[in-house]
Amino acid sequence: MSEKFEELLELAAIASFDKEVRRNPNWSGRDYVEVILGKKQQIELAKKILLLPPKGMFVLFSEFCFYLRPLETEVFFGIENVKGYTFYYQKLLSLVMGLEEGQIISNESMEPACKRALQKYIKKEFYAEASQITSYQPRIKVGFKKVVKKVAVATLIAAMSFSMMMVANAEFREKVISWAIEIFEKYSIFELNSDEAQTIENLQKYAPSYIPSGFKLDNTVNQPSLILFEYSNGNSNYLDILMSISDTRVYMDTEGVSVEELEMLGSTAYYYNKDDVKCIIFEKDGFHFEVYGSIRKEDLIMVAEGIKSQ
Repeated sequence: MSEKFEELLELAAIASFDKEVRRNPNWSGRDYVEVILGKKQQIELAKKILLLPPKGMFVLFSEFCFYLRPLETEVFFGIENVKGYTFYYQKLLSLVMGLEEGQIISNESMEPACKRALQKYIKKEFYAEASQITSYQPRIKVGFKKVVKKVAVATLIAAMSFSMMMVANAEFREKVISWAIEIFEKYSIFELNSDEAQTIENLQKYAPSYIPSGFKLDNTVNQPSLILFEYSNGNSNYLDILMSISDTRVYMDTEGVSVEELEMLGSTAYYYNKDDVKCIIFEKDGFHFEVYGSIRKEDLIMVAEGIKSQ
């Protein structure tokens, strides 16, 4: 959907909403009969939610996925009259789903439909942005995604991570984190939260001081926010070292495996093994580091501990 078309949809929705408010200034759902939708209808409803203007999706996601109060949504998204908009879009969807006049989709049905729609929305944004990264091609599908600070919400979870409200409001943060755990149950999200202003020039000072015997450097990838070293030993074994600055978030597919915490040189590291690929993730001096490959866990730890500023 083009940005121009989205703008036109938004204007049309606002005009329609304003007209409804003038006609029914005290409208609410109390005068409507709630209708519970079946599973197939909820799936169809989720598809229709994704066709709404962004404002429509966001107010519904806030209400039925994040369980935010209207005031919280108004502050976070900068949308006025959230309560009215939520009911307006719920009523609009009820008409589109073929409900009769005086009927409205129940909250019990809206919640699973909105969660399904939000999962689709996040996956679409995630893979669309990840697919644009062509020069970074590690030998395992790390699922890398860089998230920048955006005023407009391109990806809800990204925007929430950087919002002032996310930092200042513990209750709000707990709601969002609980949702994120549910939505991304098959992923672990490793993110650097450093107050230090780091630069790629400072990152370039870091290098591994220990590499297992027989491994040679095959390739070095340099990007504005990361450096990747690729090693191999000629026997189908490989070792990759990823270093990145603080505006980088990495999604790792950890479905079906446990993530182990390790104490490494006074800091906490995270280790997991999936499909014979072992990975250690840690932070150091305000930078994000990953060491992964087909070598033994003990060797992986030695490589990680040996990464130092030269």
